[in-house]
Amino acid sequence: MADASASMGSFSARQATPGRNISSPDIAIGETQMAIVELPAINADDPGKPLIGIYAAGTRAGWRSAALSLKNGSALVDAGRTAAPAVMGVSINLLRAHNPLLLDEAAPLFVQLLHEGMDIPNRTGSPLDADAPYFVLGDEIVRYGNCEDLGSGVYRLSKLQRNCFRTTAVPSHVAGTRFVLTEESSLRRIDDFLFEPGSLVTFQAMGLGDAEPFQTSLSVEALATKPPSPVHGRAIFRGDGSVEFTWIRRSRLDAGWRDGVDQLMAEDSELYQIILQVGGDPVSEWTSNNSNFLLTATQLAGLGLGASSSFALIVRQIGRHALSSALRIAVNASN
Repeated sequence: MADASASMGSFSARQATPGRNISSPDIAIGETQMAIVELPAINADDPGKPLIGIYAAGTRAGWRSAALSLKNGSALVDAGRTAAPAVMGVSINLLRAHNPLLLDEAAPLFVQLLHEGMDIPNRTGSPLDADAPYFVLGDEIVRYGNCEDLGSGVYRLSKLQRNCFRTTAVPSHVAGTRFVLTEESSLRRIDDFLFEPGSLVTFQAMGLGDAEPFQTSLSVEALATKPPSPVHGRAIFRGDGSVEFTWIRRSRLDAGWRDGVDQLMAEDSELYQIILQVGGDPVSEWTSNNSNFLLTATQLAGLGLGASSSFALIVRQIGRHALSSALRIAVNASN
């Protein structure tokens, strides 16, 4: 029988030694930053309720998540944890006020992300493209067409659609305003039983690198249930003395614009509240299922307007859950 030791070749038994610890790189966690964002109902079924989400990240690349608490009076209620780290930062230039009904193609936004481990993909296009991304600057929701990586965590965003899902004029944003890229993977949706329209919700987040919790609040507007106001209002004087008013409907479930194609109908039907104002006072009211309205010469004469008088048509879309904000179409009677 062959010597068993021969089959072991030159190997020989040795005394066991402890294993060596191979640690992962020590990556700093940094401090938690968080934003509460009211979400529109874009590309979703009608939720029938407001949608609120939380985005959070850390000032260093080692941050992973934070514990969430809802502030209820003086008490804190456990709300689980944040989602994956969001892409967040601050603006580094002034972004001036702009008409939300017109594209802002002249003024780019420069942003500095919280750390260089974050990234915004480069793109070239239009903010009206179906795949155009959104970000939140302060409380303003903005859609962008172009993004350029300038290095060192700085990005240039241009071709902007300002104040999406609202029609009020937006103020200027000073340098240092909070920036959040609204990606689904980093969104933590908040259960609707924790808030209601018109309420003020306050959350705290506490991460491993935080000495104190980060706290922020949001006043709920119900963007997901309220249709956007109609846009592109026009008044056309006809030869018979009548005035035709036209406008374009918008959808709370569809932010895209496609030539020759209507936006999705999110409401039970297309219906508008129409109010005629003279001197700021309402004088007549109608409802219509058409995106146009004819004020006849007889109706116009009945207003008793002078040559220098003016009047306005106030148009609101009647939604399933609420009225839209108003589109005001002003007219000078001398036209």
